[in-house]
Amino acid sequence: MTKWTRAPAALLLALACATTAGILAPDTTLSPGQSISSDNGRYLLVMQGDGNLVYYRTTDWAARWHSHTYGNPGAFAPMQGDGNLVVYTGAGTPVWNSQTSGNPGAYLAAQDDGNLVIYGSGRALWNIGADVVIGDPQLAGDVVGRDLAISGLGSLGHTGMFDGSSVVEVLDEGSNAILYESLASFKARSAYWGTASPNNPNHLLNKCFKTACLQPADFEDIGARMALVKRAFQAYLIGADYTYGQHYTSAQPMVWGRVAQRGLYRCDTFIINVYEKTADDEGTGSIYPVPQLWLDRNRDLKSDVILPSKLFDKMKGWN
Repeated sequence: MTKWTRAPAALLLALACATTAGILAPDTTLSPGQSISSDNGRYLLVMQGDGNLVYYRTTDWAARWHSHTYGNPGAFAPMQGDGNLVVYTGAGTPVWNSQTSGNPGAYLAAQDDGNLVIYGSGRALWNIGADVVIGDPQLAGDVVGRDLAISGLGSLGHTGMFDGSSVVEVLDEGSNAILYESLASFKARSAYWGTASPNNPNHLLNKCFKTACLQPADFEDIGARMALVKRAFQAYLIGADYTYGQHYTSAQPMVWGRVAQRGLYRCDTFIINVYEKTADDEGTGSIYPVPQLWLDRNRDLKSDVILPSKLFDKMKGWN
């Protein structure tokens, strides 16, 4: 087992000039010592010199998957034109395959979520499943935190909300304070705290998430978790300015008699405002009943001095 559970040091040194990003295209081959990596660099598929094809998580060099073909020095792995990924010995004998032949043009992708996938005709033909990393968000509405990237103020923290694929957050950057970035980018900026998954009830809501809410057709029935995602994107489309204070202004769509209003936020008050859309909506009640526990939790977020670290700790306490 030691031949594949961790990447050999000599192999890691050799990869500096042998790694390509993302894709193993049809009719291309991984020869011994060659590899492909996910775009974020966290996952690496290596055709090892011992004949084993191994997919590593580079943060700890644990093997997520391997072909069980070690003991075949000189083996190579072509992504064949017929759609089959095959490991051949140096003598040309197949010792493993993905059983996806009959799909010309299929290709292999090393993904940022840790999944290793063969795609053909727009669908996944074979995959190992996404990597569930302890501390990473899994559900839309999960809140992630990290140190504030300012010397001496790191413990005050910075927070963002996971929307199922990206992190939406407020930063003092550019003309719109609301920004989207990858989870990997969020984590790379400063020390990562992990995830608060606030055990949201998924009660039904009737809300408008457009930039102009002028007629009944603009409103939709939607579950609370997806409402978080849509509210964040609505505020992003309307736009917002940054403030260092804890008092905020909600980004509001155009309605009869009122033009759209840009928001005024910092990272923690933006999340509070997004969550308000699943509770009392700043004093406007829902036509559907909202769980009292959820109303109480949302109000508790504003019950004392608001800080990113306090927000994160409170939400972790809701798990």
